[in-house]
Amino acid sequence: MISNKFLNLISFVFFLAFLSSSAAIAESGRADVYKVTMDRMQLCTDATCTSPLLVCSGEKTVDIASVTAGADIGSWCSLSGIPIGTTYSHYRIRVSRSFTISGTVTGDGSDMTDAATCMTQTGAGNAATTTKWGFGKATGTAGEQVQVIHDGDGSQAITRQDTNTGAGNTHSNSPVGPTGATSWCVGTDSDAAANAQCTAANTTGSTTWATLASADHLQIIYPFSSSWTVGPVSPKMSILFNTSLAVGAFHDAGGKCNMYAESPTVTVTVTN
Repeated sequence: MISNKFLNLISFVFFLAFLSSSAAIAESGRADVYKVTMDRMQLCTDATCTSPLLVCSGEKTVDIASVTAGADIGSWCSLSGIPIGTTYSHYRIRVSRSFTISGTVTGDGSDMTDAATCMTQTGAGNAATTTKWGFGKATGTAGEQVQVIHDGDGSQAITRQDTNTGAGNTHSNSPVGPTGATSWCVGTDSDAAANAQCTAANTTGSTTWATLASADHLQIIYPFSSSWTVGPVSPKMSILFNTSLAVGAFHDAGGKCNMYAESPTVTVTVTN
């Protein structure tokens, strides 16, 4: 039996909460496609994951806007076989910095013209990079577009579709990291993000984000709502994703559409 009725229903905002830049607080719209690539999840007995237990591994891409998202993650991450008697308080997940999204945003007059539309579009030249917003379009049909968590150490210039740039300084600023996270990090190479406390080296804007980070993934440590102890019955996990406001857009000075990934809401329930 699992003590504390494991998790008591965790609700947290997914790891993309820090994507929006101080250069633009954009409008949001529904993401009809939202593909996330995960490659590791660990259970932790403390806030720094000093002795993590690997429960999920191997690269897995899931469209969390799909009705099958929960089942897809369940097939990747089984909670069976966890040692009985161990108490866990946190978990750590590693995900790619790149996401594939399709969606449309309607302006409300703040960062887009009122009632105007911006949508994602296909094409390598339109894809976001660590130093460029995703380039959207105003008409047609939304297409799948790559979005990337930018480098934003406070001095990094992020290019807009009108070719102007603006610094993004919230991406690496630890106070505005993933909502509810204990810590998070991305490093200058794949090894720099592997340490237990998610404290990257070579930082100027954040204690948890390397300046001009080049690793293609990031790690986040989240606390459970309450610690739980493994009993003889394997825990069961269900996941609900809400992507109704998970794509963001803003007009640049030239009136062109710039797109980025917003934060989906994830509700996780684990019971015995």
